[in-house]
Amino acid sequence: MTPNNGGTANRDTSVRHRPGPFGPARILLPEDQKIETIRDIETTASALERMVDTGFSQIPVVNEDGDIIGIFSWQSFGKRMSEIHSLNVDLSKLAVKDTDLARAQFIDPELFIDTETDWSEIDHVLVGDKQNLLGVLTITDVLGRLNDFAEAFVLLYEIEHEIRDLIVDVYPGGELSEVFEGLSRRSAGPEEAAAAGLKQLIEGDSPAISDKKLTKAIQFAANLLQRACQTRPVTDLKDFTFAQYREVIFNRDNWPRFEAVFDSPRDLLNMDFEKINDLRNTVFHFRRSITPRDTDRLRRFRDKLRYDRNLYNSKDRQLATSS
Repeated sequence: MTPNNGGTANRDTSVRHRPGPFGPARILLPEDQKIETIRDIETTASALERMVDTGFSQIPVVNEDGDIIGIFSWQSFGKRMSEIHSLNVDLSKLAVKDTDLARAQFIDPELFIDTETDWSEIDHVLVGDKQNLLGVLTITDVLGRLNDFAEAFVLLYEIEHEIRDLIVDVYPGGELSEVFEGLSRRSAGPEEAAAAGLKQLIEGDSPAISDKKLTKAIQFAANLLQRACQTRPVTDLKDFTFAQYREVIFNRDNWPRFEAVFDSPRDLLNMDFEKINDLRNTVFHFRRSITPRDTDRLRRFRDKLRYDRNLYNSKDRQLATSS
């Protein structure tokens, strides 16, 4: 991304649509940000007071026509103050236009902010142009978005580890291999059914079935069988998808064991797992921004898994001690 000085002719209007945590610049602007500008003839004292009141580190400066001509900031004020400190000038009465204004750097609202963006020498950019400003985007805004996704990734990592540890606790020792075998059998079920149906169709004498339907059935079965050949057996919990965790836990044959851990209605817990899986897909595929509500849901789900597992193991230890 190369910001410019706000001219509409040379403004970077390229739009790159691809998945990522950052998205277009307009999406990264804080929702509650209000557009603040200050006239170039106002005093630095007035500008500083406005910045303190709004909590901004910089404020766009406009001329009499309303065009943005630069940026007044703590840094620009400090530079100017260091240059004229020996002069008999009242800095509080100095006009904003007479300070060392930073150049206004504009980017298109639809420009995607990504990992190629060099923020090493940029504290902020203006989203829009000098006649139509949408807001000020700072490095803090960008890093805040990255932090939201990073926190969600870490929570999902912890959730999956809690689930794996829980399955190991419920199926200790060699019993875990039975879980892998059962999952592999259920995964291969559709392919085996397709193969059996195909065999019956080919070997049987059924004139009612047209060549077109036969061809379609053969193609369908062949695709499923090809998928079965490409699917390797599950031999490690690390290979599980989140959907397979759900399949193991909520399978009716396995549920009695896990019910002792969760002590919650099966359907209710399954719904919670499904929502976490949906949120996991949202995070991993960067489908939208991560909200505090999302993070809270992940954190509460992780804490529930941790609490239920610890309580289950504590009961097991008590039983072992008493026996």
